[in-house]
Amino acid sequence: MLDDPTGDFMFQFVPILIGIIAIIVISTIVIGIVKGAAQWNHNNNSPVFQLEDGERIELRVKGQEYCMPAEGDTGELSFQGTRYLGFNRSANAEIN
Repeated sequence: MLDDPTGDFMFQFVPILIGIIAIIVISTIVIGIVKGAAQWNHNNNSPVFQLEDGERIELRVKGQEYCMPAEGDTGELSFQGTRYLGFNRSANAEIN
């Protein structure tokens, strides 16, 4: 009974299986955190601009330019496709 080969196999296999499962679970959690942080960063640096024709577009901007246009600002938006190039505020924009 002490020389049972299936008993030795279980004592060797189960710790390996538990380790593999732990690695999979930890990897899934880390990937979820990284994806969530990336999405949060994307959401925080993508203001929505409304064009003259009423169309709204969301453009990703650099961190230092994110706070420059405020809600209600009017001006000239420069973009190429989905790439933000700049925003020049109109001189006659209302100041709150």
